[in-house]
Order: sequence, then structure tokens, then C-alpha cells
Amino acid sequence: MGRPEAADPLLVQAWAGAVRDGDDHCLGLLAHLRGAVALYQGRPRAAADEFREALRQIGDAPDFGPTREACWASLALCFSRTDPEAAQEALDRLELEGAGRRTWAGRDLYADAWAHHARAELLAWDGERARAAEHARRALREHLRLGSAVGAACAAELLAQMRLLDGRADRAAHLLGAVDLLRTSVFDTSYRPGEYCTVARARSEEALRELLDDPKLREAYEEGARMGLFALSRER
Repeated sequence: MGRPEAADPLLVQAWAGAVRDGDDHCLGLLAHLRGAVALYQGRPRAAADEFREALRQIGDAPDFGPTREACWASLALCFSRTDPEAAQEALDRLELEGAGRRTWAGRDLYADAWAHHARAELLAWDGERARAAEHARRALREHLRLGSAVGAACAAELLAQMRLLDGRADRAAHLLGAVDLLRTSVFDTSYRPGEYCTVARARSEEALRELLDDPKLREAYEEGARMGLFALSRER
């Protein structure tokens, strides 16, 4: 719901209970949650430390909560904008973990969706815009299919950045307008556009204001909200 700081006291209480009960798996799950909060808040180094701790605590086949693949995908996200070699190493480890699971438990589809997001970031870093946009679009489609509103919003905002780099400001605005509708309807009915900005969203907003005047920008947002993310995810 865009309020990660509200999770902090609950995480502290849960951690104390898990320590008292000696529940290593719960400690790993909580480490992953703390990492997710830190990553959302723009603290990738702190997030990476938490995800590494989660990898130490989570077993090979958890009955509940994030898998090891999810932890590697999360680490790739932490490094995707600062350390591409470390991000690629995390993605390689994800593939290794996934290959081992494929024969008996199936892949972790949530981890795969976030891996597409990380790959989009890495390809954008290398200037491969078309491939980056395709991975961002695949991340969006997978998150929508899995019903992950947070993942879909993040992927759509990343794809909007890619559309801007391609000179398609209208398509970028459509995506952001659809994200606003998603956040209003799913996260919090009191949400106001731009209230819970990610880095990608903030950059796109700034660029769009330079390209489109306020009436055109508002119109594009409204059109994107009418189209919706499912329709926009099919556009190449």
C-alpha cells in the first residue's frame, strides 16, 4: 500500500517471536521482507544484506514464503543500477536454482517476473533499449498474470522509462496513468498520483513535464487509465 515504514514495528515484533521460538525459516522470511522494505525505500545496499541473510536462513524447498530463486532475483534488483556484474551473477545463480527445481517443483514464477525486471535494468544500462523494453513488458505481463499489483506497477513504470527513451512520450504517459488507476483501486483509495514515487516514476514525471504541457499530460494519463495495464502490456 505504499507505506513500508508502517511495517517496521510489526517486523520487529515478528523477529522477536521467531527468535524466541527458534524458527529459522521465519527469520529468513523476515529478512526477505526487511530487504523488500529497504529496496522500496531506495536503500539497495541495506536490502542486499537482508537478502543475503534470507539466503542463509531459507531452506531449499520452503513450504511458505520466498524461495531461494526469489532471493537471487531480489539481489539482482539491488545491483541492477550500480553493479551490473553482481546483478548478472545473481541472475545466473537464479537460473541455477531454477534448473534444480524445474524437475520436481516447477519454477518460481514470481522470481522469474522480477528477474525480467532486473534484466531490463541491465540491458538499459548497456544501451540495448529494444531488449530492455521487451523484458520490462514481459515483467509487466507476468506480474499481471500472477496478480502482483506491486510488481505490475514497478514494471509499468520501468517500461514507461523505456518508452520515453524511444521518444514515445504519449505511451509513457499512458502507462503512468494506468499505474495511478491501479494504485487507487488496489493499494489505497486515498492515493494521490505521484504520492508514492519510485525512482523510475520520478524521472519519468520530470521528463514528461518537459515534453507535454499540463492539459496534454493530464489527457494522456486519463487515456492510459481507460486503456488499463492489460491492454498496454500487449503493445510493443
